[in-house]
Formats: sequence, C-alpha cells, structure tokens
Amino acid sequence: MTGRLTRSRINILILLLTGLMVLGCSSGFSANKYKEMTEKGDEAFASSEYQTALGYYQQALTLAVESENQENKATALYNIGHVYLEQGLAELALENLEKALNIRIELGDTEEKSKDELISLAEEWMNVAILQQLINDNPAALHSYQEALSIYETVGDVESIRIVEAQIDTLPEFEFNVNLVQNPGNEEPLVNGEIPYWEEVSGINWGRNAEVPVYEGNAYFDAGEAGEYAELRQIIDVSGYTMSIDDGQQKFVIEVHMRSYPLQLFVPVDGAQLSIGFYDADNEPLDYVISEQYFVTDRWAEYINTLLAPRGTRKISIHLVSYKYGGYDSDGYFDGLSLVALPPE
Repeated sequence: MTGRLTRSRINILILLLTGLMVLGCSSGFSANKYKEMTEKGDEAFASSEYQTALGYYQQALTLAVESENQENKATALYNIGHVYLEQGLAELALENLEKALNIRIELGDTEEKSKDELISLAEEWMNVAILQQLINDNPAALHSYQEALSIYETVGDVESIRIVEAQIDTLPEFEFNVNLVQNPGNEEPLVNGEIPYWEEVSGINWGRNAEVPVYEGNAYFDAGEAGEYAELRQIIDVSGYTMSIDDGQQKFVIEVHMRSYPLQLFVPVDGAQLSIGFYDADNEPLDYVISEQYFVTDRWAEYINTLLAPRGTRKISIHLVSYKYGGYDSDGYFDGLSLVALPPE
C-alpha cells in the first residue's frame, strides 16, 4: 500500500521546498508535442487540477521515452513526483523524484556542471531527502542530505548549507554497528547516588563495584543490598531505524557479560539474568526475550543474541536482573553491555 501524507505534513514539505520546484523545464522536440503536454500540465497544476496535470505529465513522459530524450524524461518524472506529493502519496512521489535524480546524475560529471546546474542538482537531492525523512527512511535521508550538503559546500552557498544542516539535525539518531547502550559498563560516576542513564525498577542500592575482577574498565553493575529481586533498566529509542524495522529487516545484536560472587561455603549462589523488551510508539509490548539465569562464580559468562525487531518497534528496553538466594547483598553482576543495529541485508 502506498503511504499517504497528511495535509499538515504536505504543507511542511512544500514550505521546505519553496523555490525548489521547477516545473515545465524542457528542450522540446518535433511538433513541440512534449512542450505542449508539459505546459498544459503546468497550467493544470497551477489550478490545483492535479489528476489532469498528472495525465499531461505522463503523456510528456511517454513522448520523452519514445524520443530517448533523457533530460525531458527526468523533467517529466520530476513533475509527476510533485503531483503525487500534492495528492499526499509519499512513496509514489519519492519513487518518481528518485528516478528523475538518477537521470540527472547520469547525464554528466559533477565537475562539468555549471553553478546553476549544481544548485539544481542539490535541490533535487533535498527534495528526495525530505520525502525519505517523512516516510522514516532515515539512513537514506541522511545520505541524500549529505549529497546536497556536499554540493552546496562546493558552490559556497552558505544559506543552503545552514538549511541542510538544520534538516540533518531533525533526523532521529541512528547508526549501524555502534553500541546504542549508554554507560554500558557502569564506568560513569554516580549522580546523586544513581547510575547515569539507568533506572532502578526494583532495588534502591544499584551502584558501581569492583570487588571481583571486572570484565572491562574499572567497575561493573551491582545491585547491592536488596531483596530477592532487583532490576535495573535502560530504554533505548530506535525510531531512527523505523523503515528497516517496519520492512521486517532490522536485526539487533545484544551482548552482556554476567557472573556472581565467588563461591562461599553454605551460602547459595545468586543469579544474574538479562531480558530485552520491544515496544511500539505507545509503549505497548511487542516481544520479550529472557536469558537463562547465570550462576557463574569464577569468570564472566558471555551472552550474545541476534534479534529481529518486530514490525512497529520504536523502543528497546534492556533489563538487568539480580536474584538473591542468600546473604545480605544481591550478587548478580553485569558488565560490558552492548546493543548494536546491523545494516539491513
């Protein structure tokens, strides 16, 4: 099903593209039929008769294809894309604008283009980027913004550079193959007695410890004095990966190292357990993965799992759970956490 833009989102897009639309640009060919269809399409478009305009632009596209005129083909596709934009059909608009852009790129080396031609090319990259962002294909949008930015830097268009940089700043954060967990090894100093970026769900004495050898760095996560169950949580925004998540292609790799206090005579070993939750934009749970309990006392046990995010996922929660089976403290320990988004295959 083709995505549909709301009227408010269309207005935002048109505002951002003010001065970027160039309709009816053609070189013409025999009988001026292409020029005639384009001009009629422009007139219908200006009168908000979008379906009529679409018909004329599609005729112009057919003529351009038949004549093997790539420049006219690109212009027709560009015009068709803007009709779909006005009709709120985001994916169809993007499809045609991307085709037009690809033809423009193929028509000549960037180094051979005039300043006006380069600016026009940058504007087309911006058109595509904004639409990609609106349908939440954020990695593609970032690439397109960066292409536009590079061209504006080449021609020294300071104001356009500012606009592109501002648009990039509106993208949700996302990166592939980097750790999305903040303070993953509990290395940051406590703030008012609390572990930065983590929330105590159960137990009020979670802190930093290094009583047993750490897995890495200078500390690990320790629940301290607690009841039978202690839980620490971090919620991670993954909305930047919306497109690949909703296409059913986004995988995440979770890794954590767990252990317990060294074995003591007549004292039961406490357990350490990891759980991962997937939630939609309304915080409704979509899926949950729970590791086994670890009772390792002489080393750090590694847990690694590759998980396919359910469609609709916008947040991932990581839960560190320590189970106390004896003694005063809850001695399930955690260190060296990571959550990494893999590039879609």
